[in-house]
Amino acid sequence: MKKTKIVELPETNEILSRSNKLILSRYSATLVENKIMALSFKRVKLNKNGNPAVVFTTNELRKLTGVRGNGFYDQLKIAAAGLMNKMVYMEDEQAQSFSFINLIQKAEYREGNFTVVFTNESKALLYDLKSNFTSMSIDTLFSFKTNHAYRLYEILKVHEYKIGDNNKPVEIVYPLSDLKLQLNCINTEGKKVKIELMKPHPNYDKIVNDLDTEKKFESWYEFKRRVLEKAIKEINQTTELNISYAPIRTGRGGKTTAVRFYLQRKVVEKINTVKSKETTRSEMVGKVKEIIKDVNLSRKDCISLLKASNNNLDKIETAYELAKKQEDIVNFVAWMISAIKNEYEQPVEVVEGSQEKAERVKKIKESIDERKEVLAEEIWNKFREKENFNDFVKKVEEETGLSFYFFDSMFPAYEKNQRYVQWMEKN
Repeated sequence: MKKTKIVELPETNEILSRSNKLILSRYSATLVENKIMALSFKRVKLNKNGNPAVVFTTNELRKLTGVRGNGFYDQLKIAAAGLMNKMVYMEDEQAQSFSFINLIQKAEYREGNFTVVFTNESKALLYDLKSNFTSMSIDTLFSFKTNHAYRLYEILKVHEYKIGDNNKPVEIVYPLSDLKLQLNCINTEGKKVKIELMKPHPNYDKIVNDLDTEKKFESWYEFKRRVLEKAIKEINQTTELNISYAPIRTGRGGKTTAVRFYLQRKVVEKINTVKSKETTRSEMVGKVKEIIKDVNLSRKDCISLLKASNNNLDKIETAYELAKKQEDIVNFVAWMISAIKNEYEQPVEVVEGSQEKAERVKKIKESIDERKEVLAEEIWNKFREKENFNDFVKKVEEETGLSFYFFDSMFPAYEKNQRYVQWMEKN
């Protein structure tokens, strides 16, 4: 391992301290949701009802999350819905204990303010942090562009205290299945996954290999290339940590079953250049043309791609590889810029030869699905007010052997409605 010097980084304006149990819990969340949660944890205070709550303006949230454009309101609404459905799972194997906690009681946008109210059960994770907690810079958390890098930084940052004054690399081993869960590569909102997580000793291999229906990054090569290496690269470029890794292989076939991380503090060095900006720009334009050899790009086109990627040639190359697989590209440079900014990972759908039409159709479908979900929730809330609802609760608990709380948290509203209607028909 290459040795690196320890450097004192400048203090940030805000430091967030969180329980290690909370950081290392397994849950599904988008990057925007994670950033909203981080900001909420930092600003949380008890409201007049005694619940932990935080209120901040949409403009402040827009600035801190880096989300721009007219679509921010829709993204905020989707993120709020996601926060409401988040159940955090925590396990202490040594104490043979586990728990599921709903963190958010309400997420509301009204009159220019966005309000997040936490549940009473979450107080122990938000306050009384006398031990077993980790502090992180809010600026660092909000600088991440990908969710995988955000989560990997969080779970490795917990172990930073183990690094001695000599900055000798600390080794942290994660079983591959658990790592995929921690990095949000597995949808923990799935019914079968939730049931397995409820067991005293969940089988993470079973969750990843058998129960997860999405099957993202299934092979080690795909996970390594599209998740792990990209996340490590972003962490090493933007944070105070230096991370490398090595796969741990077992069995006769040498299958990767775990990942060993090497964690150090790093030096942040400023690179002084004696070349003029114009000379550097010319070199970068030349490199873009080397990457995109099959298209006759003008200097202006290359500069546009460099601006869109923030001079990141890897992003330009990734977008170009996708462009080779994409059908019906009308404006090559415009498509490349969109692919870079939106971080496309697969070819984009088109409708009648138009990517724009496809995106509009997609938004309409998402809007319809969202309305269906809202309607289903409204119906479910009306069912809960029925006089015979307590009888239904008892029946569900008898059939499942679980508290009704878990049934209510696990299943989407439309499934719960179907279950209630079927019960009504029989009774």
